[in-house]
Amino acid sequence: MIASDIPTVGVDLYTPDFQMIATGFGCHAVQIESLEQLSRELKEAFKRNRPTLLQIDNDAAMFSGAGVT
Repeated sequence: MIASDIPTVGVDLYTPDFQMIATGFGCHAVQIESLEQLSRELKEAFKRNRPTLLQIDNDAAMFSGAGVT
């Protein structure tokens, strides 16, 4: 678009707030910060009677050395 001198409209990408979206749909949502928290939240998610979003950053340092690739 820029090379053709066309105005750039509606093409700015951003990461939405997935936790807010999930909450808006009645889901439980939580940001995972550690492997211990992940284990705990997974157990709790199976006990809930509603969907659960467990958000984990794809560059999470918690996985380094944990044998997870």
